Amino acid sequence: MPVDQSYSERQLFEKAFERLLGEVTVVLGSTEEEAKEKLNKALGKKPEENLVT
Repeated sequence: MPVDQSYSERQLFEKAFERLLGEVTVVLGSTEEEAKEKLNKALGKKPEENLVT
């Protein structure tokens, strides 16, 4: 897999994550940090693996 493709896929994922994070924050009525923790847990990510800061 070319480096450019991997980088592009990463950018797409991060943009999608940010958009979903905003939606989840509103729906749950929580802070962005709480919503981020819930999303990362749902994605099976450990806290130190957070993609969006």
